[in-house]
Amino acid sequence: MMQVVVTFFQQLSFHQRLMFACGLALLVAGVILLGRIRSSIRPTKEPLADDAEAAGETDGVRHGWVFTRTAIGYVTVAIGYHLIVWALPAGITDLCVPLRLWFILPAFCAAAVGGAWAMERRGL
Repeated sequence: MMQVVVTFFQQLSFHQRLMFACGLALLVAGVILLGRIRSSIRPTKEPLADDAEAAGETDGVRHGWVFTRTAIGYVTVAIGYHLIVWALPAGITDLCVPLRLWFILPAFCAAAVGGAWAMERRGL
């Protein structure tokens, strides 16, 4: 099994290996980021006091831009996935944005993060 993996990576060019490694790093970082978001959500059973609302804690559930961090986590996973798929030889999978239309991916990712940030900033 290990010989098959080594043989597969020997067939890739330097740029494909670099793209694969960066994609894998982004994919792992996004999964870790998504896993840590759950720890920032603090459910409360009793309503907050007036002084807590004045300090900026609105409902006691969200803390630290949870929705924006979630969007960043998903965007990081998506970009990592696409880098990995683009690094693989053609025909292995077609489940990705075509490489010739690469600019669509960062545009949609920026829109997702910007939309989450704007909605969270306005309290929606």
